[in-house]
Order: sequence, then structure tokens, then C-alpha cells
Amino acid sequence: MLQILGQGGVLTLAAIGLLAWGFARVLDAPRWSGRAILLALVLVALAGLLLLPPEAPFRQSVQGTVRFALVAGIVAVPVLVYRRGLRRLRARRAPAAAPAGITGHTVLVDETRALAADLDAALDSAPPQRLGLVHRAADGGLLAGAAVTLTGSRATLAPLWWDEAADSAEVVAPLLDAAAAEARRRGAHLLAAETGLPRIARALIAQGFTRTETGPPQRLIRELP
Repeated sequence: MLQILGQGGVLTLAAIGLLAWGFARVLDAPRWSGRAILLALVLVALAGLLLLPPEAPFRQSVQGTVRFALVAGIVAVPVLVYRRGLRRLRARRAPAAAPAGITGHTVLVDETRALAADLDAALDSAPPQRLGLVHRAADGGLLAGAAVTLTGSRATLAPLWWDEAADSAEVVAPLLDAAAAEARRRGAHLLAAETGLPRIARALIAQGFTRTETGPPQRLIRELP
């Protein structure tokens, strides 16, 4: 084989390698066969340098290829090192990626979690208070009623109901005033109500409530002085 290559050059060796690689692909050879072919080509080139006479074209071609590879390596290595260092420097200066699910905001995740934990602990340490208010007729019949849930500084009326025939001034207003007074006494600053009945929502608005959700159920709030 060296005698054949002695009259050729590196291109002849490369052509033989490509032909062998093509046969390996056609025959579905194992993956390591490509590396084996490359290793064989390198060994043949080294053998040519050691065994062929100095005037042989193949030896001269291999020597020229080796010199070119050395010069190309001397030029390419500093360029690759510079590009890798520049990439690392840019990565250090680049802003950190936003946490998943958070966009368009600057958020300290650890502080947010700590705040949420503090709020949960505060709510757990102060369980909701519940009480009921009713307004009865002279005969004992129920005219109006509300369940009041106090959580922190908020008191919520739900469920809330009164008879359609109930007088607003004599039944509804006293019921809401009693709820507001009890909520203030227990430290609440906001009175909220939930109802699925439009007539009750309209009456609450007439009593100074503001609708926050149209529902159903409708939600309304009123600040306590």
C-alpha cells in the first residue's frame, strides 16, 4: 500500500478513507468503524513518514500537510481561547433570568415567600370569628338574618337575607348597623357582603356599599369609620 501511495499524496489517502467510510455506511458497520478508519489513515501517514524515502511524493505531501496543520493550530488556538473567554465574560455580565412564572416585574422571591409565610402564620394564629345576627317580628317570625365572619380587619356578611316585605328603615338598616357596630368592636375596618339576590344587592348599595364583583354571587364592601 505504501508503494501505491508513494506516487500519490494526502489526497489519495483521503480518497481511500472516504471510499472505506462509504462501504462501512452501506454495510451498516458499527459506529466505531469510522474511528477505526481514521486511526488507520493516521497510522498509514506515519508509516509513510518513517519508511518512504525523502524524495517520495507521498512523504513530501504528508510533511506539507503536517506543517500546514501546525501553523493552522498555532493560529486557531488563541482565537478559540479568546472566543471562549469572551463568551464567559458576557455570561457573567448578563442579567439573571427571571424566575418561572414571573415576567415584567422585579421580585425578590425569597422575600416574597417569607412574607407569605408570615401572613399565613398570622392568619393561623388568629382563627376567624363567626357570629349570627337576626331580626324577628313581634310574633317571633324571622324577618332578616346574617352570618358574620371576621378575619383580621375584615368582616363578611354571608349568607345575608331578609324578607321581601321587610321595611328597609326598620329592618335592613338596623341589621346592617348592628353588624357594623359588632365588627368595629372586634377590630374590623371593612364590612363586606356576598349575595346572589339582586334586590339585596340594590338595598346594600342604598346603604352605602360599593359593588366589587357582579358575580353571581355579587360582592360588595363598605369601609367602617
